This record gives sequence, C-alpha cells and structure tokens, in this order.
Amino acid sequence: MSDIRNWVLIGYEMLSVLIPFFITYVILHVVFRKDKMRNKKRFLIWNFIFALYIFGVLHFTGAGTLYNIKMYGFKINPNEINLIPFSGNIDIIEYVLNIILFIPLGFLIPLIWTSWNKWKSIIIGSSFSILIELSQLFNTRCTDIDDFILNTLGAIVGYCLYKMLNRVKKKDIKTSYLEIEPFIFICAMFLGRFFIFNEFGLAKIVYKF
Repeated sequence: MSDIRNWVLIGYEMLSVLIPFFITYVILHVVFRKDKMRNKKRFLIWNFIFALYIFGVLHFTGAGTLYNIKMYGFKINPNEINLIPFSGNIDIIEYVLNIILFIPLGFLIPLIWTSWNKWKSIIIGSSFSILIELSQLFNTRCTDIDDFILNTLGAIVGYCLYKMLNRVKKKDIKTSYLEIEPFIFICAMFLGRFFIFNEFGLAKIVYKF
C-alpha cells in the first residue's frame, strides 16, 4: 500500500513538470511554428525524453518549491550554504554521481538542438545547476558550490561524448526551433514544479496525518 502511495506522489510530481512541458511545446511548435516543422514525431520524442530527464534531475536533487517557503519560511541558514569549493568532507561517490547526473544534459542539448555549441551547452548546464542550488535555499537541503562545479563538469563531459559519437554517426535531428528553446523548456518545467508541486500537502491526504 505504501508503494502505491509513493507512486501517487511521484506521479503528481511528474505531472507538475510534464504538463508545463507539453503546454510550452504546443505553444512553440504547434501554434507559432506549425508551418516550419520537419521530423515532428522524432523531435517530439526526443523533447519528451529531455523532459523526463529534467524531471529526474529535479526529483533526485530535491529542488525547492513555493510550498517549502510556506513550510519553513523564507529563512537562509548559513550552515546549509557552502561557497568554498571542496572545503568539506570529500565524498568520491557523491562527487561522481553529481557529474553523472548532468552528463545527459550536455549530451541531449546539442543532439536535439543542433545549433548549440560547446559554450551554450556549458552555460545551460551551469545555469540549471545554479537554479537548483538557489531553490534549495527554500528547503532543508544544502546549497553547495561543489555541486555546481561538478554538475557543470558533467555537462562538459556529456557534450564531449556527443561530439565523439557524432563523428562516428553524423545524424542530427533537423527541425526548426527557437534559439533559446532549451532555456524556455527548462524554465517552464522548473517553474511548473515550483508552483504546482505541494509534496507535503498531498502526503497529508495520501498518508492521512
């Protein structure tokens, strides 16, 4: 029974990310650019994979939400902030996981949006990491510059993997899109979860406490 309840919470969180994604996709590619689309099905599938990945990152990092602010108040705890790189205890496993977490981002961005070069991919990786770290000021998780550095490194590794594989098999997804489209999707999904996902509120209903 508890497993079903957990899946209800995860499903709710997923919808808070995917609904804004689909709304944004429809606006960008159906309403405004319907006459310029090529490879629509393939492009949508890859965009959906990208959206699932973003959901996974937001879920596993525990990005903060509006309801965290309501629960804990808008208070910044200095003990939960680390601005000095690698000044704490060294946890190799955690460091490696932080790198791995952002490798798909560095890989998927240039694969889906083919005009995005190395620097754009690094910028979006570091920006997404900053967004997550800042949101963690609203809950009890630690805002750590180590995570930002390692996440950015992961995005770089992902981009390098894409370039290596693309030399062997040069197949890109050719379609028409806005230059800042990846930023728009990430912001839409992040904000959707930020404003919609009330984990504790649903947990009270599901677990009846």
